[in-house]
Amino acid sequence: MNARVSSPKRNNSTHTPPSPQKLRLPKNFVRRRNGVVFPKRQREVVGRWGEERSSVAGEGRSSSEGEGRRLPKKGEERGRRSPGRREVVGRRQDLFPSFSSEICFRDLFTTSVAAHRTYQGGSDAAHSRTPPTLTSSPPPADDRSTRQSTPPLADDRPTPTVVPLILDIMFWKLSWYSYRMGEELEAEKHVNYILSVEKKKNDFESVVMEHIRINGAYWGLTTLDLLGKIGAVDSKDVVSWVLECQHESGGFGGNIGHDPHILYTLSAVQILALFDKINVLDIDKVSNYIVGLQNEDGSFSGDVWGEVDTRFSYIAICSLALLHRLDKINVEKAVKYVVSCKNLDGGFGCTPGAESHAGQIFCCVAALAITGSLHQIDKDLLGWWLCERQDKSGGLNGRPEKLPDVCYSWWVLSSLIMIDRVHWIDKEKLVKYILDCQDKEKGGISDRPNDAVDVFHTYFGVAGLSLLEYPGLKAIDPAYALPVDVVNRIFFGR
Repeated sequence: MNARVSSPKRNNSTHTPPSPQKLRLPKNFVRRRNGVVFPKRQREVVGRWGEERSSVAGEGRSSSEGEGRRLPKKGEERGRRSPGRREVVGRRQDLFPSFSSEICFRDLFTTSVAAHRTYQGGSDAAHSRTPPTLTSSPPPADDRSTRQSTPPLADDRPTPTVVPLILDIMFWKLSWYSYRMGEELEAEKHVNYILSVEKKKNDFESVVMEHIRINGAYWGLTTLDLLGKIGAVDSKDVVSWVLECQHESGGFGGNIGHDPHILYTLSAVQILALFDKINVLDIDKVSNYIVGLQNEDGSFSGDVWGEVDTRFSYIAICSLALLHRLDKINVEKAVKYVVSCKNLDGGFGCTPGAESHAGQIFCCVAALAITGSLHQIDKDLLGWWLCERQDKSGGLNGRPEKLPDVCYSWWVLSSLIMIDRVHWIDKEKLVKYILDCQDKEKGGISDRPNDAVDVFHTYFGVAGLSLLEYPGLKAIDPAYALPVDVVNRIFFGR
């Protein structure tokens, strides 16, 4: 028979709180005089005598008479007390606020560098990894994200020395080595994978990409450029093929003989930009095709069939900017339409009132960035929505309650960079997630670990690592989705 345990009876009479001497506290709490209790992690305000103060508080003695006294233990000198293990740990936690049973050396260096900046009157508030308080307090990605270094006392400021510089160097070296401790980017294998896809035109992967081959060419060629291997392809053959994809209307199709679409037109312009061959285009003809797709409300259609999407607004603005023809459209109306697609959660949808999605957010934020209209965004609210996309695996998803996907390493990261909120996510965990999605034998990157690889996710995985400043990769522009040196050459002639 199961014995029935009776619950204790409640006393409905007036409750009298027990005296401090009789109150039983949890093990991780200590007493102070006047019955005040607090966690042991704050032992710096208790003083040397710590737990023993409460043993004499309230016993009729004054605060100056016998406070903190106790009988010495066997083998201990009278008037002195050897600190116990708990007190030693407590002091160690006072010296290093980020100390825990699992020491994180990165946090120790961060604490030292942040303290030095405080000595010199600097502030790390703008670089805090914790988003500001909104309508609901956002939970941090992990415990370390909320740790803050204790600022030094004003009268304790040391004379600046080379030590902080050494700490800075050690911290950045440690960050670099943290990449090497786990998986490494299989750069050569990814290059071979990209090159093999083009050679095997009868493979399933190549056949299913037939109608979007110009998009696939952009993904593959940009990946090679970021890896420093774009010279492995014949630029003349690529440029010649791209020009054959152009329609008489001025737009480009996904392949030779396919209907033109604004999506393929941007990819064609980007490919030619990689090889510094935009001048081979009839720029006015291409720009007129794009201008003709703008609607009365400022939105853009993808083709002659009239589908409207904020993706097309970004593509039109990006393409015309690369062609130096942005003044040919009504920019004010285009911006107004993009802003009308903003939702209450700070995100953007494909049309006004549509669900927020990370891909659409990138398109809208990049369009506003290119047109100089980022002030139209609530950066904190949008940044909070975007940083929520990181799950426990370190990967990013596109919407709430969805699985992570490597491609969102680009859509989310680039948006966070453009609104200056990229420090709100755990970059190290995201790097590890992307590297875990590699095919270590044949090359390529998949959407999730152990899935089949493809050119699409290989590009966005490498581009995401570039945004994260992974060693050995060229920098990529978050708005134009092209290597920074290509963008500089187009706009600054260098």
